Amino acid sequence: MKRNEVAAKTIPNPSAGREHRLRNVELEEKFLAEIEQDIDSYVSQVMQAKGEVLYEEPEPKQLMLFEEMGEYLANRRLQRTANHRR
Repeated sequence: MKRNEVAAKTIPNPSAGREHRLRNVELEEKFLAEIEQDIDSYVSQVMQAKGEVLYEEPEPKQLMLFEEMGEYLANRRLQRTANHRR
């Protein structure tokens, strides 16, 4: 087994409704870093646009903002996938 590989390990992926197979640690770390950057970027945009501390918002508004974040992250993932295919 190569240094940057691990034995294929199944990781639950509830958001996709299927399991995710861990194959290459470096690629997984890059993927997770990109998601982390997307989340940080989104939160920064929301904080600037809304000018408020989100955790102090009522639960229905927190849910709405969470759903908006999910849409944003899905769109970023599609954009990144399209860019990698070019």
